Amino acid sequence: MKVISGIFLSTILAVVLFGCQQLIRENYDAIRTGMTKKEVMEILGKPQIETRDLFEYQGKNLVRIAVTFENERVVDKWYQDEKTLLGLEKPLDKAPDKPPEAKK
Repeated sequence: MKVISGIFLSTILAVVLFGCQQLIRENYDAIRTGMTKKEVMEILGKPQIETRDLFEYQGKNLVRIAVTFENERVVDKWYQDEKTLLGLEKPLDKAPDKPPEAKK
C-alpha cells in the first residue's frame, strides 16, 4: 500500500511541477495574436480554467496568465505576478501581432 501511495504522490507532484514550470514569462511572451487554442496549450499546457473564449492559468509566486479567444484564435492575453501585484511593474497585456525583432 505504501508503494502505491508513493507512486501516486510522485505522479501528482510531477504533474503539478510540470504545469508550474510552463507558467514563465518567456512562455507568456511566445503567445501571439491569431494562435489557435492547440498552439497555446502546446506552450502553456492545459488551463486550470477553460471556457469557450478564455484559458486561465495559475502557477507559483502568484503567476496568473489569461488568454482570450475569438473564433478559436488568440485576441488578447494578460500576465500577472508578484511584481505586478505589488505595483513594481505594470501588468502585461495585449498580445503582439508579430514576434519582437531580434536585437542586433
